[in-house]
Amino acid sequence: MSKPVITISPDGHGAPLPAGEALSSLRPGASHHEERDRRHPLGIYNLSVSRICRKVIKCSDRLEEFWKTPDLTILSKKGHEEIIDYLELSMYSAAEHVDDIEEIAKSFYKSDRLSSQAADVRKLKKNTKALRDEITSIINTVKHAHGRFRIYETDFTHGGRTVRIVGFFIEGWKDGGAAPHPVLHSGEKTIISITSILWKILTFLGEMSSALAEFLARIDAFDTENKNPYDTARLREAAISLARLPLYALDEDHPFSKVRWNISLDDALREQVDSGIYGSILTPWSKTGSGSFSNSSLQYEGDGTTAQFKIVDPNKLNIHHWT
Repeated sequence: MSKPVITISPDGHGAPLPAGEALSSLRPGASHHEERDRRHPLGIYNLSVSRICRKVIKCSDRLEEFWKTPDLTILSKKGHEEIIDYLELSMYSAAEHVDDIEEIAKSFYKSDRLSSQAADVRKLKKNTKALRDEITSIINTVKHAHGRFRIYETDFTHGGRTVRIVGFFIEGWKDGGAAPHPVLHSGEKTIISITSILWKILTFLGEMSSALAEFLARIDAFDTENKNPYDTARLREAAISLARLPLYALDEDHPFSKVRWNISLDDALREQVDSGIYGSILTPWSKTGSGSFSNSSLQYEGDGTTAQFKIVDPNKLNIHHWT
């Protein structure tokens, strides 16, 4: 079976966010947001999508600065902190998107009680459960189990070039010391690629959009024959910012293994995605299978009392080629 495809086109046509099109084409009276004194469901959706994309872009920009800095020690403290801050904000905005989708669904019922009883709402939650579980489990650990985002780095020499591989883990506590969280990082899932998780967030955004659009179609909320166009410029900007960065996975499965992103390039977009960074869309990885690692480090943060910090490395590195 072929993979689902999310297409980013130069002119913004297509429907990588089908829920945006559906919410832009609601039938009169389909939503009860006005009588319930709530924001228009399209407004909720626009704000939620924009917030995710802004945070992903900010994190991508900080990562690009990192990869383009000849002397990595310049970024050693402030750069790491900003990358972690925007990664965390990206994850939080994705987790909050789940709540936003459920809030949108509620607006098509006259009360929260009727919404909670609706079979179509229950089906929407069931269809999105697998999508939201990984992201919400990370955020819940950070919020409720004192987890902390930490950076892992290593140099990777490949195809005659050396590039810094950047990953992250959630710090927890195990066997009397700081270590990757024993639940989130079980089963040899020790280090996660930062670029991979950012692609996962954008893929999650697209998949959640499809699930919401299916819900809106089931309740006959919009005109399926005459849908209004939806501006995907912000998603396109986020995808381009990520395409400028190296494409790889560490101990996680890269989202590209299940969903294919197709970035259709004209001359203007080609110039926008050309970062010159090894492993990015226009400076692809060499086809060679050999490579070597050196100078790995984990960015634990001292707390003035912990003396034991577990040293770990990823179990694998998978480099991905754009197709």
